[in-house]
Amino acid sequence: MIEAFENPDILAGVACAAVVEALWHGVDARGRASLIATGGRSPHGTYDRLSTTSLDWDRITVSLSDDRFVPPDDPESNEKLVRERLLVRRAAAARFEPLRYDVPSPEASADLAEPRLAALAPYDVVLLGMGEDGRAAPCSRPAWTLAAPATSWACRPASDRRLWRGSRSRFRLWSRRARPSS
Repeated sequence: MIEAFENPDILAGVACAAVVEALWHGVDARGRASLIATGGRSPHGTYDRLSTTSLDWDRITVSLSDDRFVPPDDPESNEKLVRERLLVRRAAAARFEPLRYDVPSPEASADLAEPRLAALAPYDVVLLGMGEDGRAAPCSRPAWTLAAPATSWACRPASDRRLWRGSRSRFRLWSRRARPSS
């Protein structure tokens, strides 16, 4: 089902309510929940609202569906966005698992992130960004990324150079069961 909203504020309210419900159910069912966040401008209002909600944030782990291999304080970093818009106020109690670590290569960073992200599965909420070209960054290949939500996931540098900016690699989540051939 595709829903259209009259303005970004209404979208942010509806998205926030859906995320809160899913996180609450995760905490209620398993004692913990995970939110895989995205970057870009679209989620700003949702993150601002989520950051003020009453949830057991100390039982929630936040990570990213994709990010660039740039320092976390770089303006193009999705981690920076999530830390500044979501992981503040009440949501500051949530744990954050980055995709990018202070290591020499995107591959080394992926090796560190992969077991941490696998431990979060199953994910309660996965937010996917859609760029102006209509492509969702983690889903530019067929539906294998969504085919098996209960599987563990791996974090690998994106092979699609159209997702890179200069030499800055982007990370994407790959399904272990159906990793694409590149």
